[in-house]
Amino acid sequence: MQVRSAGVSQLVGRRRTGLGQYGLAESGPVDWWMAEAVDSLLGGRTDANRWWIETGPSPFKIQVKSSTIVAVGGAQRTVQLGDWIVPASGGGLLAKCIVQNGDVIELGFAKSGTYSYLAFHSDLHLNPVLGSYSASMTGDFPGLLGRRLRDGDVIPVQEVDEDLLSQHRTKKFANMIEISLRTNPLLAEPLYFLPGPEYDVISRDLGMENARDWYFRITPHWDRHGLRMEWLSPDEAKVTMDVVELSHSSPTISGLIQWPRKGQPILLGPDRPTVGGYPRFGVMMSHEMAGISLRNIGTTIWLRKVSREEASAVYPIKMMVRQNWLKLWKWFNT
Repeated sequence: MQVRSAGVSQLVGRRRTGLGQYGLAESGPVDWWMAEAVDSLLGGRTDANRWWIETGPSPFKIQVKSSTIVAVGGAQRTVQLGDWIVPASGGGLLAKCIVQNGDVIELGFAKSGTYSYLAFHSDLHLNPVLGSYSASMTGDFPGLLGRRLRDGDVIPVQEVDEDLLSQHRTKKFANMIEISLRTNPLLAEPLYFLPGPEYDVISRDLGMENARDWYFRITPHWDRHGLRMEWLSPDEAKVTMDVVELSHSSPTISGLIQWPRKGQPILLGPDRPTVGGYPRFGVMMSHEMAGISLRNIGTTIWLRKVSREEASAVYPIKMMVRQNWLKLWKWFNT
């Protein structure tokens, strides 16, 4: 298949873990839950050979050179899968169909949400590095030449068996937001985070030592390294900190919220630096990162500080909801 219009996109595979000590972040999808949902439509892909094309909000176009099965999900946008146009109405989408040799897959500009994922039932003719196809901006590998996709890039894939194609002849489409609202009673609740080592100092310095709920606005400065957020401070709170500093660097993880002394908080992503020196405000619980691709620039994120005991109590409930989503999509696929 050949990329016709790359926008801001790259190949991603499963996350690499345990390599932070060597300066290598885990990479993988920004929104692992959305990537899993798209993958569930295909079925039959093993963990080792899973890969996606992750696209930002700008348009993306790719032409296939052999018949395959494609699934797409994520931000609300008009999607053309061969001769089938999937409308962008009512929220994020989830769709799959067969595309033939020469067909074009086109994703329009995202009207709502940020990231989308394309998955194909075709194995890559590329060798994974350290167990993943993900491009690593810090390690300069692998993906496609260790970089973002560009116009004209050719992605080498294997042809799909005709028997497998015959099992997926029906086009499928679902409004993902509608499914989410019906299956997730927690959708409108706050996102939980655990306080970081410098939380007490930061909150006290900002005059927010008694606060449990924090509100942030998503800014346009959002990429795979991290998301910069604008703090929506109450009238009585201070806007900047005076005294919080770190005298040394410390390890980072995806979901860590750093708060520079004079700057905007940063929610770190999968391609972040593995060490950092900014004060650590908190850590988003892993399941709270699910569905982040559907959030819009300019919208508000509601974060709530919880203790480890509270986190332990709510984690099984929210994970059960996420699993119910995936079960529903797998049923939708049958």
